[in-house]
Parts: sequence; C-alpha cells; structure tokens
Amino acid sequence: MKSFIKPVILFLALLLPVCVFIFLKIFGANQFDIPLYYQTVGDIPEETEEICGNVDTPYLLNLDEFELFESTSDIPLLENRITVLAYLPNLDDNHLFSMLSMNERLGTIFQMIIFTDSFSNDIFKGKNYVTFKAGENVGNFWQCGLLNNNYEKWVLIDTKRRIRGYYEVTEKEIDRLIVEIKILSENSHK
Repeated sequence: MKSFIKPVILFLALLLPVCVFIFLKIFGANQFDIPLYYQTVGDIPEETEEICGNVDTPYLLNLDEFELFESTSDIPLLENRITVLAYLPNLDDNHLFSMLSMNERLGTIFQMIIFTDSFSNDIFKGKNYVTFKAGENVGNFWQCGLLNNNYEKWVLIDTKRRIRGYYEVTEKEIDRLIVEIKILSENSHK
C-alpha cells in the first residue's frame, strides 16, 4: 500500500504544474498596458488648472503648440509615432548616453523631440530626433502643454497623442521607458 501512495503523490505533484501551464496557455493573456494620463475630469491637478486654465479631457497633446518653437529638423512631428519629449537645456553625457542607447535598442519605432539651445541637430543626423530651440515659451509648454512641472522628466506620448508616462533620466527609468515603448509598439500593431 505504501509503495502505491508515493508514486501517486509524485504523479499528482508533477501533474499540477502541467495543468496550470495548460490552463494559462489556453485562457491566459499576457497583456501589459501602460496607463493613460488625464483622461477624466478629476485627473488634472488643481495647481495645473490654476496656472493653465481649463484643460479638456480626455487630454491630447496639441500639435499647434509646437509652432511656438523654431525647429532645427525637417522630420515631421508625431505622425502616428510613439514619441518621447525631453527638455535638455544643457546636454550632458548622461542624457546623450540615454538617447543613443534608446535609439540603438529601439531603432525607428519611436521619435524623440528635444527642446534645447545647447547643441545642433548634427549629432543626430539620420536618426529619428527632432530638435527645437527651447526659447522663452518652453516652461509654459512643459507645464501646460505636457501637464508636467518637472522639466527634467521625459514624457512618453503614444500614437494617438495621449500622455502615457513621465520618466526621470536614470538608468532604471530609461530601461522602463524602453520596455513601455516596446509594449506600446506591439499593442499598436494588433
């Protein structure tokens, strides 16, 4: 009797993970989604509405606001592309490394829009970067156009011009940004 119980318990112990695997394969969906920012009336911070006035929801980035800035690129903006916006008053090695790393790891599935006065577009010739001269309107654009008080954070915009996230320029956050760009890209092709 004892010799019969051990093989049955062992068989059941091995059968359970196989059953779980088959169940998940049939009924499970490995689907990740990145949150949407500012889609309902209560989502807009009060201090932003005090400074910027009434903000429409669901919020979409207004392309007309880019006309306030002089572009140093001839690449079209946000044409159904995942976009990262960055304000870089001074391009340091950390920012340069992060941008080039993203370009190397992601290729052309995203576009990067950079607001700066500190470098020319020659660094990124042939890449998917658009540069604008920051000028005096960049603070207002960052606060009211991107609803972001922290100018050091990069902003992720999806193909429908919705804000999908804010990211600090650290290795961990850039890795998270790259993963989320890949997820958005895969979800947009479905």
